[in-house]
Amino acid sequence: DFADSIKKGARIVTAGGIHGVVVSVEEDIITVSIAPKTNIKVQRGYISSELTSNTYGKKASTTTDTSKA
Repeated sequence: DFADSIKKGARIVTAGGIHGVVVSVEEDIITVSIAPKTNIKVQRGYISSELTSNTYGKKASTTTDTSKA
């Protein structure tokens, strides 16, 4: 099951649509950072998906800003 494989550092989306990064994993509770100094606890079953580098941020981090040229 996907929810059983969640690890610290994973970028996730909750069933409610909240995006964040996993800070810690306990048996049934996942602590997720959603903003600087803001963590929430989410029941493991309410993590709906993990965002891979292909779907979250990888492309944006490799683009160059040409507006300064």
